Amino acid sequence: MSSTTPYLPLGQFIRPIDERNRDGLVTNLLGVSVNKCFIPSVANTIGTDMSKYKVVRKGQFACSLMQVGRDKLLPVALYERDDEALLSSAYVVFDINDTNKLHPEYLRLCVVRKEFDRQATFLSGHGVRANLPWEDFCSITIPVPPITEQTRIVSQFATLEKRISLCKARISLLERTASALYRKTFVDSIDRNNLPAGWRMGTLGEVAEFCYGKIPKVTEQGDVPIFSGYGIVGQTDLPIFREQHIVVIARGDSGSGKVVLSPHCFFLTNLSIAILLGRNSDMKLYLYHHLQELDTASLRSGSAQAQVTIDSLSKFDIVIPPYHLCKGYEEQVQKIYSLKDNIERQLSCLERTKELLLTLIK
Repeated sequence: MSSTTPYLPLGQFIRPIDERNRDGLVTNLLGVSVNKCFIPSVANTIGTDMSKYKVVRKGQFACSLMQVGRDKLLPVALYERDDEALLSSAYVVFDINDTNKLHPEYLRLCVVRKEFDRQATFLSGHGVRANLPWEDFCSITIPVPPITEQTRIVSQFATLEKRISLCKARISLLERTASALYRKTFVDSIDRNNLPAGWRMGTLGEVAEFCYGKIPKVTEQGDVPIFSGYGIVGQTDLPIFREQHIVVIARGDSGSGKVVLSPHCFFLTNLSIAILLGRNSDMKLYLYHHLQELDTASLRSGSAQAQVTIDSLSKFDIVIPPYHLCKGYEEQVQKIYSLKDNIERQLSCLERTKELLLTLIK
């Protein structure tokens, strides 16, 4: 993009839309997430007059201008489905008044940039409730190159996002395949109340040891991912573990009790507990899928904040099949997970490339 690309106020290109669901024909109620996409609404609409809700159509945008300063971002998304949807009247719906001057998909890319949220946060700062007035929203500036350049940028991102979507679909397929093999081997035709010969009930502590994570030292030069259980939250230069483990999130109301797989070399934070299998390492993928189907959320304790302890994990009841079945499953599924790891590395690379390209829109 040329260094002389003008930055122009958004208000030059958009106009508000206020179409109501007066005939009541539209019923699909949505909201806009902090990730800047449309999501199903969780609002209870029983007995609600839906004729007062706003209608959003393909090619239109919706945004929430409330509490922008508090949240440090502006939820805004482009609606791309053919069928109409409903939004709460708290949302603002708008469209582009001349698509020969501003490409809707190009604007979608502009609004997901950090610079857009930075401007929105700054402009909302003078309000008591940190809301962003429509007039101030319209004053946010965006780079506006010629429409041919916008179209070229949109095409580049469309190719990149298609590859990202394909990677996610392949990862999902591999996960479903591993789960199907688990069910075929350990669930289908197995009566948990009358286990076959060689199978038994036991506790997780019989086959595993446990280790709490630690408070990490974040470093800019480190290349070891800091893993919280919720995701990668930074980098450090010293791993705690040099192989993949099952991890149970130990703290946090939104996730405690959830079972996940760690990266292959990582530092574990004090939000989670690692399950160490030692000589029973060939049971890892069996236990991962087995624990996912059990009610691990029942391990939560504590009144101030939900948490899971090593003591509760150790006493947790599990089914222990014959070791040779676990080992055979591990050998089969390890090939699937190796392929999944490769695709996840591709996905990470593509997403970093997307973030980099977004910073170059200026």
